[in-house]
Amino acid sequence: MSPKHARVKAVVDALLTPNLAGLLILSSHHEYLKLFHTDCESYTLVWTEAMRKELFAFVAPRAAVEPSLGVFEDYLDAIRFRFEYLANTFNVGGLYIQTLMESFVIIKESAVPSPVPELGLTEMFFKDLFAFIDNGELKQPTDLGEYLNEDEILPFYGWRIEKEQLQTSFRVTALDCLAVISFVVPSFVVQNIIADVGLIKMILRLLFPPDNEVHQGENTENSILFPAELYEPSRDHCLAILESLSCIDAFGHASSELGICDVLIEIVHFCKPIGPEVLRIIRNLCAHGARVEFVTEILQSGCYLEFIAWLLLVEDIIRDEDYDVAEQLRLPCAEILAEIGKKGAPMSEEARELLTDIFPITLMLQLVESPQTFIEFYETDHENPELVWNTEFRTYLRNHVVAFLNTYYSLPAVAEDEENGEQPQPTPATQKFHVDYFSISPYPVAGNVHLPLFLKNPTFDLRDPLYVFRQLSVGRV
Repeated sequence: MSPKHARVKAVVDALLTPNLAGLLILSSHHEYLKLFHTDCESYTLVWTEAMRKELFAFVAPRAAVEPSLGVFEDYLDAIRFRFEYLANTFNVGGLYIQTLMESFVIIKESAVPSPVPELGLTEMFFKDLFAFIDNGELKQPTDLGEYLNEDEILPFYGWRIEKEQLQTSFRVTALDCLAVISFVVPSFVVQNIIADVGLIKMILRLLFPPDNEVHQGENTENSILFPAELYEPSRDHCLAILESLSCIDAFGHASSELGICDVLIEIVHFCKPIGPEVLRIIRNLCAHGARVEFVTEILQSGCYLEFIAWLLLVEDIIRDEDYDVAEQLRLPCAEILAEIGKKGAPMSEEARELLTDIFPITLMLQLVESPQTFIEFYETDHENPELVWNTEFRTYLRNHVVAFLNTYYSLPAVAEDEENGEQPQPTPATQKFHVDYFSISPYPVAGNVHLPLFLKNPTFDLRDPLYVFRQLSVGRV
């Protein structure tokens, strides 16, 4: 079985399956024979009574023939041998996918950490799984060209599955499998996926509809598109994969270099029904190891204004049939803005300054401290010493956001980025956006306090009374 006996290895792999043949390295022959005569159906080994009968039926007549050093047909037949029992079995990288998924779903639902971090998964498995998701081809045994013609070499497993099935429904199953694995052992998945950043691009590409131009780009010639009817299930599995991996620091650092945030925002524009899930992935990325990179990009590029526009339901035209979809984007946007403005976190002060240029400070604090209740708070009228807020103020803010975004996207550099399908690059214009509420306030204001309302209610618990009185003392009203 050593490399010096490649022919023997080829025969043994075929007659025992590579999984059982690999166990020949066990130090105890007795233990191996126990395995050989025992039925087993796990994701690392399938060996049954039916398979033993197939093997004996193949070996018995040949074993009865007097051996000859000059005849090689028998060993060639042995290398060609495949188990009928495995003809329609889906196996990638040496692991049986259906059984693997069933086992990992049990682990996932038990919510109990696994005692073995890698759970029998290998780098070869991930490499083969990613390749299969991309091209829909089962891996053939290697190094057999010396003994067999190319058309005689069949995979050890699944060799009767139709090519069309492999390229469609079985690829969806492979994505589903990766989604389950990503939930159970996300760090190990990240370790394997960041070894080739092209794999992250592949997962992102599958989020777009089949007719999107992203599938016509470079390095996609050998990639197989899903038919339209399988777009949604494949897309949903990709979302589940990214949701799990986006909580791992190493994935955040690797994906930030690819500009994943820009791609995800573009996906929200193209595929609003999945917008909430995509926005929550952005929120995860902002909350973990690459927080500084993502928050800096969001603030400098001005895309935080897109989150605000979605939060406020500011769209050029929201058709009646799109209203429910647009409504679903609001809470995830609030959660992103709350995350980037979270007190004490890196870049939070810069984020709060920009948010305070847009919202009254009381609204800004409500947003970053209680995103779950912000939308209701925003839609409610308020009149107290620290906040006057009503339909007039809401309309005023929405009009300012619309006007600014129209101006922003008409800037030459931004328009050029849009034409090239790129997210707009940082521009000083995003740093100049400020909504001046004093011009419509019915009351004089000092230190963000409406003075007449405070005089009517002097026991009101001011957030920062010292700041108010300092502003009054220098005559800033």
